[in-house]
Amino acid sequence: MREHLAGVRFVIVDEIHELAASKRGAQLTLGLERLERLADAPFQRIGLSATVGNPEEVAAFLGGVHSVRIIVVEVDKRYSYSVEFPTPDDEDFDLASDLATTPEAAARLRRIMDLINQRRSTLVFVQGRGQAESLGHKLGKMDPLIEVHHGSLSREQRHEVEDRFKAGELKGIICTSTLQLGIDIGDIDLTIQYLSPRQVSTLIQRVGRAGHTLGQSSEGITLSAYGEDALESIVAAVKARAGDLEKTEFHTEALDVLAHQLVGLSLDEEEMDLDEAYRVVTRAYPFRGLDRGEFEEHVRFLKSIGLISRKEGLSMRKKGRMYYYENLGMINDERRYPFIDVVTDRMIGTVGDEFWTLRARLGLNVILRGRVWRILQIDEERGVLHVLPSEDPLGALPGWDGELIPVPRDVAQGVGDLRERIAVEMERLGSVDDAVKALSEELGADEAALKAAADEINAHRGAGFPLPTKKRILLEAYEKYLIIHSGYGERVNRTLGAILDALLSDHDLIYSWWNDPY
Repeated sequence: MREHLAGVRFVIVDEIHELAASKRGAQLTLGLERLERLADAPFQRIGLSATVGNPEEVAAFLGGVHSVRIIVVEVDKRYSYSVEFPTPDDEDFDLASDLATTPEAAARLRRIMDLINQRRSTLVFVQGRGQAESLGHKLGKMDPLIEVHHGSLSREQRHEVEDRFKAGELKGIICTSTLQLGIDIGDIDLTIQYLSPRQVSTLIQRVGRAGHTLGQSSEGITLSAYGEDALESIVAAVKARAGDLEKTEFHTEALDVLAHQLVGLSLDEEEMDLDEAYRVVTRAYPFRGLDRGEFEEHVRFLKSIGLISRKEGLSMRKKGRMYYYENLGMINDERRYPFIDVVTDRMIGTVGDEFWTLRARLGLNVILRGRVWRILQIDEERGVLHVLPSEDPLGALPGWDGELIPVPRDVAQGVGDLRERIAVEMERLGSVDDAVKALSEELGADEAALKAAADEINAHRGAGFPLPTKKRILLEAYEKYLIIHSGYGERVNRTLGAILDALLSDHDLIYSWWNDPY
């Protein structure tokens, strides 16, 4: 392997923002520093991305101690971002009855089908795998040329969907982020985002899948379902048009990454001096500020558990080699339980621990790949579910962990700001409709989407409550519950919740808590 790596001249990291924001990115930077020691000449590092909000910092992340030149490629490319809020008519009440859903959901489903039928090829992006299955199941009843694509379907099933779409055999795919990046599935005419994209960069990436050739425009339509969702979608669209992207944040000094890479360094050479190891580690951007004392304490810990030799410096142990190769990835492992179609003996997809432990039972109907399957046999020893296609129109959704993309602070704050602007315009103009019309023209937003939000705001203020905004946090007490309206995004609110939990649990004042971006 060393001989093959010695001749490396270029390392190209595509979609670098995706790696940089995770521990995989921290692992990459240390890997590049190790590779630099093995290469017989300096190599060029190239990072590619269309959605970086802080290019200087991402460039520094890639380069480490090396200088990096930022090249912005100006392309005459047109993007169209619109937000719609479908409302039900008489036809939707009948459709709702047929699909066992609400008239409001039926209106959104009918709008999706109308848009798909007006185009040749459409991707419908959703917020998670459960939503993909629910939507795919209902749309599949309306048109069999609609398929589902997400990470819990088997690779074989995903490739089959991709190939059929590329060959023009499918009208549309309901998908998660699995089709957000560079998989080649042919030309796409339109992307639909079902409910808020939650992040500006996500919206830009997804809309960019349409019209993916020179001279074509990329068109994306977001369908929102309720007032807050409409505001979030509008804020994301406005920011996307302005090129106002989220900044990529990095994992700094991740100790699990450091442990793995220190063991890796012990494998690179028979024995490595600690000064040289520290120099290699701190050349990587996420570890540039690592204290020497903390570094040596980490080395002592790895020696104490037998992952590296107790000799001076870093040297290999057999146990360390096994640990290194068994833990190459930074993605958390979760056991997956395969669904096997007994008719074809093919794997359809997988479900997680919660479904296997709490919900799986013989005879249960489950929706996977947009179809209903009946559990025929549960193989406890092998952890496998054998299923049979079912004609039953209803089924349970498996549910998966880690479904939603977190709403960043800038988007959540934008929602609070827009909420306040709607209230100010209603007061200035004297009516909801006039305020909606004025803001619709200014923001390029669908009037129905703005009206859904404005009606909620009007009802809230009409009840005599102050409005939570960008600068106003609202505390609401109800029986034994405390609700804090804090529009600072997912991560800030999760941190705030953890702090309050720690402070109040000592006094037995908190039994459980939950947060969202607002």
